[in-house]
Amino acid sequence: MPNNEGVYRLLQGGVASDDVEFRAVHAQAVEQKKNPKRPVPPPLMSVNLAVVDSGTFAEGEQFFLDRLVASGDASGGFSSVRLTKGKPVTTGYHGSHVASIAIAGTAMIKLVDVQICSHQEIGQNNPAAWATGFKWAIGQGARVINCSVICPWTDPAVEGVVQGNTGVLFVATAGNSDREFTTELRATMGMANANMLLVSGCANDGSREAQRGFGSGIDVYAPSKQIPGLVARGLVQSLQYYDARVNADKVLASIEEDRARWTLRRDDLKKQLEEDPGNALAKMQLTMMEKKGFVPTRNVPAVPGSPDVIPVNPGDQARRDNGSSFALPMASNVAAKMMLISPNITPSEIIAIMRDTAEGCAVGRVLDPKRCYEGALANRGGG
Repeated sequence: MPNNEGVYRLLQGGVASDDVEFRAVHAQAVEQKKNPKRPVPPPLMSVNLAVVDSGTFAEGEQFFLDRLVASGDASGGFSSVRLTKGKPVTTGYHGSHVASIAIAGTAMIKLVDVQICSHQEIGQNNPAAWATGFKWAIGQGARVINCSVICPWTDPAVEGVVQGNTGVLFVATAGNSDREFTTELRATMGMANANMLLVSGCANDGSREAQRGFGSGIDVYAPSKQIPGLVARGLVQSLQYYDARVNADKVLASIEEDRARWTLRRDDLKKQLEEDPGNALAKMQLTMMEKKGFVPTRNVPAVPGSPDVIPVNPGDQARRDNGSSFALPMASNVAAKMMLISPNITPSEIIAIMRDTAEGCAVGRVLDPKRCYEGALANRGGG
């Protein structure tokens, strides 16, 4: 595995830890600014990063709120995004987990939170929602857009936004499958734009992880197994409530369908007896049904507590998950830090540096944060 510093600190110290590797290189950039013999642009003190996902549960959670620029809901494909700043826009944890990694290591990365779907709808693409969400995020100043959810890149509206904003880095996922990505496949999937970084997950030792995209078309890999992220402790409790509530509602709906079928059968037997009072079989069946009554075949599961009484901010809650979804924000995080170090760096330069400085591992090019920061430092003054 590459150097154990930088964003890989997530694997040990958690997302709230300080990225000392980045801080040291950023400090060098600040010192360069003070050198009159080397006229270079000052490093940035903040950069906006958008997470287009299932939304971030930010209410009362300082880790997110301290960095939050704006939250918006584009999941309906609206022509304008419904603003939800400071409010939970979803009961799903996926977006919160991804966002916590994307903005980790420094308070200089600011979050633009875009809900593109609910947690339960991940994988259901609405091209209009994606195009609207991208436009809105860019309007909020996002220079990096993390797309851990598979996006319909070939849609004309989506493609138009990507190609029309060459200064914005779009970070795309290779997904959780064994699909081999070649340069040709990237082109057919709308992922060949110069401002698009294609990321896949690997095992934490740099070897190939099962059920991850692979191949020469992948720009860089990042660890994707048991990756820690941060959500509000209240969110975890709320998820327990909502998951139980959703499951209970499904069972209730199933029971009501059974009840409706039982009622239809009973009414049919009554009708048979009205037409033929001597129908002994119908009479026996009706008598048995009415004596026994309707009996559900499934029990409604208990729903613990209520979201109205669940505290939202009693502390941070770390959780771990697997998948390329959680490799992507590592790359987005590093890209944002490279922009902080080198304000004029372009998406294509970021991608080139990431590829050129990546650690050669069994799976392929594995992201090396420290070398990326150093590459961005060397890039200062260009672009």
